Amino acid sequence: MALVFVFVAAFAAATTAQILSHRANAARTIIAQQASAAGLMAERVNTNLAVAMGASAGAAELARAHGGVAADAQAVAAAATQAGPVVAGAVLTRQGQIEAITDEAYSALAQAAVRNAGSAGVWAGAPDMAERGEGAPVIVRHAGERAIVSVLDPAQLLPDLGGDARVLINAANGAQLYVSPALQSAGAGTQQQMQTAVREGGGGGFATDGFGQTWAAASATAQIGEFRIVAAAPAPSSLTLWLEALMRFALMTAAPF
Repeated sequence: MALVFVFVAAFAAATTAQILSHRANAARTIIAQQASAAGLMAERVNTNLAVAMGASAGAAELARAHGGVAADAQAVAAAATQAGPVVAGAVLTRQGQIEAITDEAYSALAQAAVRNAGSAGVWAGAPDMAERGEGAPVIVRHAGERAIVSVLDPAQLLPDLGGDARVLINAANGAQLYVSPALQSAGAGTQQQMQTAVREGGGGGFATDGFGQTWAAASATAQIGEFRIVAAAPAPSSLTLWLEALMRFALMTAAPF
């Protein structure tokens, strides 16, 4: 009798370990899939940033071929906008004085970008303008004593997203640059939960929104500008994962009895 008890106890312990392992593996697989999705978005962001940098380089070449940037600053600023994600182009002195800009609404952002770029030949990032609601990805390219600034629409850096996509873009300094419409509708609390889940999970984790729906969230970073993309997709709840693991091994657990 004692031998049977030992056998049953050992079998139950082994099965419990398998249940725990199965549940953990299922969670890891879900997060890995979401990390892959976020990674693909980051690659697209990187590609579109490279396209915008190409337009910036083209504007600098145009300037060199026609007597320098100062010879026709407005034409150079317009040339910098010849890429899909770019919504404004500008030419500034190294001291931040605007000589030409295609959209004056971005004047303060362009000046902040030149300050942030410092003496770098080419700089990509986002000046911290969050307090003024003006944060956006920016590329600064120095050409002689002038800086060519390209302001980008963060939404156009991403691939086409479905209407229910929950995606946001953060700058390297933490400023929030883009929140998808579905995520805006979900509210600031859900946005914070996504970011917390990713931070505490080391790049990926689970979050539950105000409606009780569980989401798998993960992040990836674009190489150019170090923009951080956080994306979430519907996922099974913790209870569902446990039930699936228990059901998988329920018959095995009952077999000795």
